[in-house]
Amino acid sequence: MQYCSRVVEPGLRERKKQRTRRALFEAALRLFGERGYEATTVAEIAAAAEVSTRTFFSYFPSKEDVMFPDVKERITLGLAIVAEPEAGERPIDVLVRAGHAMSGLLGEDLAVSMRTIADRTRLIRTVPALQAHQLRLMHDSQRRLTEALLAAYPGLDALDAQVVVSVLMVAIQSALTLAIETGQSARKTMAMIDHAVELVERGLGSVDLVRV
Repeated sequence: MQYCSRVVEPGLRERKKQRTRRALFEAALRLFGERGYEATTVAEIAAAAEVSTRTFFSYFPSKEDVMFPDVKERITLGLAIVAEPEAGERPIDVLVRAGHAMSGLLGEDLAVSMRTIADRTRLIRTVPALQAHQLRLMHDSQRRLTEALLAAYPGLDALDAQVVVSVLMVAIQSALTLAIETGQSARKTMAMIDHAVELVERGLGSVDLVRV
């Protein structure tokens, strides 16, 4: 199955927001590495990014969230796709389409700097607060996607929906983690993520998920 998406260029205001979000993330990553997570304040991160503390909180609700700058954008895209399946599209098909779209946004970030992503991954593994926050974000994303899938397909069994959403998200995360651990390029990383999504489609594509 071929997947394609229309590329919409962001406007000037959105590009400025992306630059500010990126600057805050990079400043936080550098300071966490130099001073430690606990010793670094939000005010110091904002100052390093040359913005106010108030601006920081307009982008991120907490210090933990700055290490996950693209999660909201990805899940919003996934939810929009799942909420409006195409005619005749099965639950697994719309989920796979959402998975490819979300990984496409991730690919834009990977292209910026694989080293930065690897540094963030190592940091998260060493900071319990960030590990816990990552787990909360994953659970929340799974819950919201499951709810969206059930709303789009009223005849879908709730357990089926939860399982397929969980399998898809774990597959994407597993491919990303393995790619980082083995030092893959951004291009190879995206290929591994796409392959993981295709494995989910292959494994669950023959299952009739809708029970009317």
